[in-house]
Amino acid sequence: MLGNLFKKKPTFTPAMQELFVKISLALPQRFHFLQKQLTEGIIKGIKKPEGQRYQLRLDIPLLNKYEDKKGRNFLIENIVIQSVETGKSSVVSWNVAYGLLLVYITANNDFLKWQAEAVGIDTSRIRIKYLDDSPIEKLLSKEEQQYITPNDLYEVSLNDKTYYHVQDITDGDGNFIGIDADKNVYEFRHDPFEITLLTEPLETILKNNK
Repeated sequence: MLGNLFKKKPTFTPAMQELFVKISLALPQRFHFLQKQLTEGIIKGIKKPEGQRYQLRLDIPLLNKYEDKKGRNFLIENIVIQSVETGKSSVVSWNVAYGLLLVYITANNDFLKWQAEAVGIDTSRIRIKYLDDSPIEKLLSKEEQQYITPNDLYEVSLNDKTYYHVQDITDGDGNFIGIDADKNVYEFRHDPFEITLLTEPLETILKNNK
């Protein structure tokens, strides 16, 4: 009886698991592989945070089952989770490596208290930032890279297509220059939303935008 009285409470509850599963299903289809491992209960707990980083404690048998030794190391940034009841929101990033969700990052950890059925999840502005060798850099020449800050290179999904952000437009309104996998160059504007194919060489556009 006393053993049950002093039993340590779990740091990752079934309600939290349900919420993480819901988040995984709100992501683009190519990230739905995370849903199966989350549903099976791969997360056993949350370690003491380091700043805004929360490392997850994983179930070892399930880790071994789902680990992909060739899996990329990347961040899924700008996942917005909003409480339907209070209207408050948390912006969360997931760090995925070797096919596993290892860390989440947030400045507001309140979302863990919210029930899955009582939140809205907005993934329309997520971006993918690679922490290992970036596939974006391989598309760029050395001349083009001299006009780009490495932190500006990340992947975005718009209209069910993958693009790569390479440089913000200097109007300060969140518009940007990007490319696709075939290195076609585009101007992206969000108000109103518009994607325009550009004909000038990328290097010229980047240089003139500085």
